[in-house]
Amino acid sequence: MLKSLLPVALCLGLIAPALAADATVIAADIRARIIGHTLSGREDGRTYRETLFANGRIKGADDEGNYTGRWSIRKDRLCFIYDDDEEEDEWECSAVRLDGDAVTFLDPDGSEVRATLN
Repeated sequence: MLKSLLPVALCLGLIAPALAADATVIAADIRARIIGHTLSGREDGRTYRETLFANGRIKGADDEGNYTGRWSIRKDRLCFIYDDDEEEDEWECSAVRLDGDAVTFLDPDGSEVRATLN
């Protein structure tokens, strides 16, 4: 019986990590892995680095200078709103996928934005 389960266990051992890397995370994982840390990446042609503080505030800098904002977790999605963004007055929320230090934000329109946890 155990010998017949060995191939299944080996397959699961190889497949499970790949599936886990593609899975989005829940609010508790977002809070534990991202909040209180710094993210860096490139979006809209600009390189940025921002810290998400436990009090819901964001402090960051990009190619155009310093900025501030707020974050929130809603329905297992990480949401952002930036203080100096005159075009947007709504929270932007994304599902989150984590793979080591790699963070992928999955936007509702199907686009993906990648960042690195520092």
